Amino acid sequence: VAVVALHDAGFNRRWLRHWAAAWLMDARGLGRLRAHFGEEIALYFGFLQSYLVWLVLPAAAGAAWWAAGAAFSWSFGGLVAVWSVAFTETWARREADLATVWGVHGVRRARTARRREFRASTWIRDEVTGERVGQFPAARRWARRAVGVAAVAGLSLGMAVIVAAIFALQMAVGEFYAGPLANVAALVPVALLAAVLPAYTTLCTRAAAALTAYENYEFEAEHIAQLTAKVFVFRFLQDQLYLFLAAWLFVPHRDAFEAGLRRLCTSDALRPLCGTALRSRATPATVLVRDMLTSFVVTSQAVGAVSETVLPLLLRWWRARGLRRTAH
Repeated sequence: VAVVALHDAGFNRRWLRHWAAAWLMDARGLGRLRAHFGEEIALYFGFLQSYLVWLVLPAAAGAAWWAAGAAFSWSFGGLVAVWSVAFTETWARREADLATVWGVHGVRRARTARRREFRASTWIRDEVTGERVGQFPAARRWARRAVGVAAVAGLSLGMAVIVAAIFALQMAVGEFYAGPLANVAALVPVALLAAVLPAYTTLCTRAAAALTAYENYEFEAEHIAQLTAKVFVFRFLQDQLYLFLAAWLFVPHRDAFEAGLRRLCTSDALRPLCGTALRSRATPATVLVRDMLTSFVVTSQAVGAVSETVLPLLLRWWRARGLRRTAH
């Protein structure tokens, strides 16, 4: 028997119309969200609102620095760093205030939800409640956690190797190669990145879930925290390693990379293919980092917008279409 929580369709429609037309939500609006969806959802939308308001400062400062021709200014970087710390601390205080008003401050620390998948090695009798409580030795869990750390490190190294290899190929083809089919060759690294990296990230995510389950945490909060930490490592490498390689390895050591590439292309094996097909000058470093950062930011925002707005609508339409076909 499937058990589905009741929904207030009228409230959902009114809330969506109000949220779509309003920029800010006051404490009363957050209170209505809390009464309908719970404290966790209300805190999430409170965070979104605070983040939107705080983004005005770095956005305006970034536009001013860009208009002044100082897009890569150290002062702007310092401002963003200070802004990040200030926003994090301010939201922490705001979250604590909301949680205190709603009477849920400190609830996250209360480990009340036990996992049904937890496997106890020994059982003891609680002296207060009299119930049997399962226990798992901390030393054994730390040993399993060490195995998980080693596995995550190995998977992260594999992802780093994949990203570095594709990055080196893209820099070689996109920045220096100017031979036959240069336009087609420039698309090969992009195709490899789109085909290989998501599949490997999915593999890493499944491995993280299996490793976290193997660590056998008793409470759901601990399990989710450990799984989130593992997945964060993989997502960070997937999203940021490419830009890190460009800014901190390729740009400072571009001359050595180009010299090695020219020696490789003038070898006996590759000379017929690309020995005389290398560009004399490549893209300037600042332009390369700027274009790569812009492409990453724009792509991330576009993918996020599609996955959060267009994709749910398409899935809802597809499910409704299937239900209509079934009804007829």
